[in-house]
Amino acid sequence: DTLTSLTNDIIHELNIPLSTIKANTAMLKKTMEDEKSLKRIQRIDDASLRLKKLYDELVYSIRKEMHIIEKERFDLKSLLEERIEIFEEQKRNPFELILKPYEIEVDKIGFEQMLDNIVSNAMKYSPKEAPIYVTFENGILTIEDRGVGMSETELLRVHERYYQADDQRDGEGIGLSLVKAYCEDEGIDIQITSQKGVGTTVTLNISKVHVGA
Repeated sequence: DTLTSLTNDIIHELNIPLSTIKANTAMLKKTMEDEKSLKRIQRIDDASLRLKKLYDELVYSIRKEMHIIEKERFDLKSLLEERIEIFEEQKRNPFELILKPYEIEVDKIGFEQMLDNIVSNAMKYSPKEAPIYVTFENGILTIEDRGVGMSETELLRVHERYYQADDQRDGEGIGLSLVKAYCEDEGIDIQITSQKGVGTTVTLNISKVHVGA
C-alpha cells in the first residue's frame, strides 16, 4: 500500500547520506596527517556509526510492525563467535569466550541487535584493556565486564528509554530498553547485576528458545 511504499522510500533515502558520510570520512582519513584534524574526522566517523546503529534498529522495528518476522534456527556458538569477531576488529577490549554448540530458534536479526547492544555497553563502560567475558553453560548466556558498574539506583533505571548511567559518555540511550522488549517478546529471561567500581553482568536464560534434539 501507499504507507508501505512511502516507508520503504524513506528508509532507502536515509541510508544514502549515511553511506556518503562513511565513504568520505574513510577517504579523508587517508589524506590527513594533522592530528587535530584526524581526531575531528574520527568523531564524525564515530557519530555516523552510532547513527547507522540507530538507523538499523529503526528499520528493524518498522519492518517488524509491518510484517511478521519469521524465526530462524541457528547455532548460538557460531553466531556469538561471528559477532564478537566484529567487535574485536575495533582493537579495544579483549574477549574471553567459553561456548558450546546450542541450537536456538528466534528472530535472528533481533537477537543480533540485542546481543550487540549488551556487548557495546560492556565495552563502552570498561577500560580499554579490561576483558569482556562471554560464557554459555546449561542454557545460560552471560556477558560480564570489569567496568565502572552501576549503583542500585542506576540499576533500577537501566531499562528506561534514554537513561544513561554515565552522562559523560556518548550513547544511544535506548539500547537496553530495546534489549528488554526483545527478551520479553521471545520469552528470554534477562537479569542484570552490577556493582559500582566492580563491573556489570548480564545473564540471559535462553533455554526456552532451545531447539532440542
